[in-house]
Amino acid sequence: MALTVAYNHERFKLNPSGPAIGIDLGTTNSRVGYFINNNVEIITTASDSKRLIGLNYDDNVVNQNKSFWTFNVTKSDNNRPIYDIVKNHQVSPEEVSSEILKELLKMAQDKIGTEKIKSAVITVPAYFDQNQKEATIHAAKLAGIENVKQLITEPTAAAFAYGFDHKCFDGYNLFVFDHGGGTCDVSIVKVEKSEFKVIGHAGDTQLGGRDYDYRLMQYFDQKYKKLQVFESTDEISTKRKMRLREACEYLKMSLSHPAKVSETIDLDDVAPGLPEEDLTYKQFKEIVANLTRRCQKLCFDALEETELKADDIDEVLLVGGSSKMRFIRDMLKDVFPNKELSEAINPDEAVAYGATLRAAQLLDPEKSKVSGIVKHLAIGIGVVTDYILPKKITAVSKIDAVGIDLGTSRCCAAVSRKNGIETVPLDNKGERLLPSFVAYDEEHIKCGQVVIDRLRNYSKSTIFDSKRIIGKNINEIEIDQFWPFKISNLSEKILMGVTSVKEEIFVSAEEVATALLKFIKEKSEAFQGKPLTKAVITVPANFADTQKNSTLNAAKLAGFENVMILSEPVAASFAYFVDREIPNNSNILLFDLGGGTLDVCIFRIVDYQIKIICNGGDTKLGGRDFDTL
Repeated sequence: MALTVAYNHERFKLNPSGPAIGIDLGTTNSRVGYFINNNVEIITTASDSKRLIGLNYDDNVVNQNKSFWTFNVTKSDNNRPIYDIVKNHQVSPEEVSSEILKELLKMAQDKIGTEKIKSAVITVPAYFDQNQKEATIHAAKLAGIENVKQLITEPTAAAFAYGFDHKCFDGYNLFVFDHGGGTCDVSIVKVEKSEFKVIGHAGDTQLGGRDYDYRLMQYFDQKYKKLQVFESTDEISTKRKMRLREACEYLKMSLSHPAKVSETIDLDDVAPGLPEEDLTYKQFKEIVANLTRRCQKLCFDALEETELKADDIDEVLLVGGSSKMRFIRDMLKDVFPNKELSEAINPDEAVAYGATLRAAQLLDPEKSKVSGIVKHLAIGIGVVTDYILPKKITAVSKIDAVGIDLGTSRCCAAVSRKNGIETVPLDNKGERLLPSFVAYDEEHIKCGQVVIDRLRNYSKSTIFDSKRIIGKNINEIEIDQFWPFKISNLSEKILMGVTSVKEEIFVSAEEVATALLKFIKEKSEAFQGKPLTKAVITVPANFADTQKNSTLNAAKLAGFENVMILSEPVAASFAYFVDREIPNNSNILLFDLGGGTLDVCIFRIVDYQIKIICNGGDTKLGGRDFDTL
C-alpha cells in the first residue's frame, strides 16, 4: 500500500503537544532529532545490531557477516542470533539496540530539558518484516521509550525531510537513494494532491558502508596472508581484524574525497613487519566494483517496477553517509544523466529529520486528526501504511516526541524546540551522529563513538550491524566474517554472543536497538529538558513487517510509549519540500546509500500528493561493503 503524506507548497507549521523526537536507529550509526520552533535539530551520535535484530540464526545474513564481526554470535533457544559476550552472558540484537536507544533518548532529553520524553517515531528499513519490526519495538521498550508513536520506513522519513523544506509540484516523482552504514534502499515517492506516496522500492540489507570496509579488508588479507584475521578467533586475530578495519575505513573515507588520487596506510600497526600500502582511487573502485553494480541494479529495479524512465524522475535525493562516495555519485549520474543529485538535506540527517517532523505532526492535536490510516499492531504501536500530512502546521516548544533515524551504521535524532526542529547532540563532543555500536564489557552498557574508540582492546564485547539482523530468522541473515560476536539461534530469536567483564552474554538485535533507542531517548530528554515518550522512527523502504515490528518493540522497551515507523525515503522527501514549491505531476528518484544498505526510490507527485511508486534496495550494500573488498 502506498504511503501518503499530504502538504501544500507553504512551509508546515506544527504545534506539537509535547516533546517530539525522531530516531534513526541505524545499522552503523544512529541519530535522534527533536522539534523546536518549527525546525528539526539533529543530535549527532551505536553498531550493526540492526543487521541481526528480529532475524533467525539460520538467516543467510548471519552466516555472511559472522567472519567480519569481532564478537561471537550464537543460536538462542528460539533460533534467534544472540551475542555471546562472556561465559553464560548472552545478549540479543534487540538488547544491544535497546542500549543504543537508551543513549539516544538520554541525549535528546539533555537537549530538551525537564519535560520527559515518552514517545518517539523510529525509522526502520522498508524491507523489515513483522518480526524485525516487533523486535525493534521491543528494543525501544527496553530502552525506556513508553510510546512508540510509529515505526516509519527510512525512505519515507527521508521524503518527509525533503518535503518539509522544498516545494513539490503535483505529479512529482522523487527518487530516494538511501545508502547507509549497513543497508541500501531505493524508493520512488510520488507527489499527488499534496501527498507523498511510496510507489516503488528495492533494497539490500547487506549492502552498506561497512561492506565496502569489508571488501578492502579481504583485499589486504588475501594480499598479505600474514594478517590471518579470518583464520582464527583468538585475541591476536581479533585485534588485528579491528585494526585492519579501522585502516580500511580510513582509506574509504579518504579516497571518497574528490581531490584524492591515492592514500597510504601503515599495515605494520595491524601486523608487525608489514609495509606501508599505497592504494589509488582507481584500485579502490575496482575492488568495490561489484558493490557499485549492486547499487546500480537496485536503481534499475525500482524504475522497472514503476515502469518509469530516468527522465521521468524529477528529483534524485541522496540519503545516508555512503551516498557521499564519489563513485556512487558517478554511478547515479550515469543512471540519471540529465538530473542533478540533491543534497538539500544533510544525507546523514535526512531520515532522523523526517522522523522528527512526523513525530511533531502526530503530537499536534489538530494535525493528528488527518494523520491517515495506520496499521495497528497487537502491542498497540503503529506502522504507517497510509497517512496524510496537514497543509498548515504551527510550532511551539511544548513537544514531547523525538524523530529518530535508527541507522545501520549511525543513528540520528531530532526534537522540536522554540526555534524549530533541532538535531540532538548524541555524544559528549556534541556530535550529531551516534555510531550504532554497543559494548557490554562493563556493568553499564556503552553506546556510540566511545565503543569504537575502544574496539582494539574490547572488540569481543562489541556489537554492530544489528539492523541487518533485527526481525529476521536465522536462515534470513548472512554471517559476516568481520563480526566479533557469535551468532546463536538456541532460542526463537537470533542472539549475538559477546564477552562482558564477568561472563559471556547473549543479546538479540531487538535488545541492541533498545539500547540505542534508550540512549537516544535519554540524550533527547536531557537536550529538551522534558520527558519524551513519543517518537517517529525511520526505517528502510524494504523493511519487512517483522523488522518494523521488532523496531517498534525496541522503541517500546527503550521507554517510548507511542512510536510510529516511517520509511526513510518519505522522511527525506518530507524534509526536502518544506519551503519549496511542490513540483506537481513530476517524478523524483531518491538514492540513499548509507554505511550498510542501499535504497533507491521513485516518487510520483500528483495533485500535491507524494507516492512511492517503486523502490529497490540492497541490505548488503553500503559504505562498509566497499571497505571489505
